[in-house]
Amino acid sequence: MVNTAQVVDDMQIIASIVSGETHLFQDLTRPYERSVYAMVFSMLQDKADTEDAAQEAFLKASGTWADVENLSVNESAEAIDISAAPLKSDFTAPE
Repeated sequence: MVNTAQVVDDMQIIASIVSGETHLFQDLTRPYERSVYAMVFSMLQDKADTEDAAQEAFLKASGTWADVENLSVNESAEAIDISAAPLKSDFTAPE
């Protein structure tokens, strides 16, 4: 089930990031880092490969953000299912 309030919050943060407020990026990514890392690690079973793959997934997801403003809440939930990406290239496993 989609948490509509979380999706709306994420959409607002994404709109701010797209508008240039990149300092909000960590606020958006933090809630998703653990689950994405765990999912990817369960498939790859290698820490370094997992960090690379998770970062790549986050960056690909962030490439769709410019389109989020034109979607409904339910469509946006699908579009930003994995909407966490570190700004730096040194993504590491969440602690």
